[in-house]
Amino acid sequence: MAQLYVNAALTALGPSDTYYLAGVEDANGHVAVGYTEFVQLPSGLLLVKRTDTGGIPLSVTRVTSTLTTTALAASAPYTQDWQDAQALAVTYVAGSVTADQAGSLVVNFSDDGATVAKTTTLLPFVPTAAGTANAQAIPYPVQIPTRYFQFVYTNGSVAQGTFALYQTPLSDWSPRDVGLTGSLVPQTLSPTPAPLAASATYTSDTLSLGAFDKIVGSVYADQTGVLDINQSYNGTDWDVQSSITVNASTPNGFNIAVVAPYQQLVYTNGPTAQTTFRLNVGGKTL
Repeated sequence: MAQLYVNAALTALGPSDTYYLAGVEDANGHVAVGYTEFVQLPSGLLLVKRTDTGGIPLSVTRVTSTLTTTALAASAPYTQDWQDAQALAVTYVAGSVTADQAGSLVVNFSDDGATVAKTTTLLPFVPTAAGTANAQAIPYPVQIPTRYFQFVYTNGSVAQGTFALYQTPLSDWSPRDVGLTGSLVPQTLSPTPAPLAASATYTSDTLSLGAFDKIVGSVYADQTGVLDINQSYNGTDWDVQSSITVNASTPNGFNIAVVAPYQQLVYTNGPTAQTTFRLNVGGKTL
């Protein structure tokens, strides 16, 4: 039986691209050595990252699970049991919602399977027409930064007639896996940007754009202000910051290299209240 040996020294770092010097020894003592790409789980466990014959990473996708099909009462929540990412050997999670009333989907993360350490909004669900069921998928898989995760869906103010919640954990993911190379993937900002009062601040929920090369977008306001694009390695400490000065009634675009797994947009309005404010963002692969 062949044996795999991996040295302890990292040669490169990335949210899901970790390279080690590896050697394989067969039963006859023959050894092959080379750099091998691995996926590292939150527990520290290494999994070899699969690629196709062209070297393009392949995702190992778990079977999509139906979490619930029970319609929710007005303002009622559905809370999934905690899932152990280490036991499932997964590092990302995706999913979709089918419903006939508005609601919102978040994912909670936990280190111990009891205390919520971080919450990320996945989807503000809005049906194409109230009372008419339609499906909406999470626009991109979200990286799991802790050992445990769970979906929580909260229905809006009207009782549902139709509801289904689906989840797909992934052992790895890349925009290349779904043919998005060179494409822009718009991200849904939550809370939704709205005109700001004088000197007020808008702060987005945390985005998970570590699988992309660029964070791109546009901002427009009828008053001066400053947009900060912050990045973090742990979703808590925002150690990387890029600032853009926004002039009144002047379109602005931004194109920032992704250097960390998590991003957050913070816009600070100037001394005059806004009547118009638009902020859009997306992830882009080269």
